[in-house]
This record gives sequence, structure tokens and C-alpha cells, in this order.
Amino acid sequence: MAGSEAESLWHSQELYAKAHGPKELFIVEGATHMALYDYRVDLVVTKLAPFFTRNLRA
Repeated sequence: MAGSEAESLWHSQELYAKAHGPKELFIVEGATHMALYDYRVDLVVTKLAPFFTRNLRA
């Protein structure tokens, strides 16, 4: 998950390209990196929780 306006977006894109599945790169349009922590934490949790539930094993 990355903001489309994040200066670190290229890191997310590069790591996504190198990662093996299951994977999903979710870009939040108009968001900076810090906006995902400060303003869009609801979106982050809503998107990540189901992904982790499906793909992480205890």
C-alpha cells in the first residue's frame, strides 16, 4: 500500500515487482506517505486486515 503522492512510492513499486505472491499493490490516489498514517488509517486497516487474514499463517 502506498500513496500516489508519496516520495517513497518508487520503493513500493520496486519491492512489489521483486516480491513473490500472493501480493497486491494498492495505491491510494492523492495520498502522501504520512497521510496513510495520519488521515487514512481507516482505509489502511480495512484493506490490510483481510489480506493478512487470507495470507498469513499462524
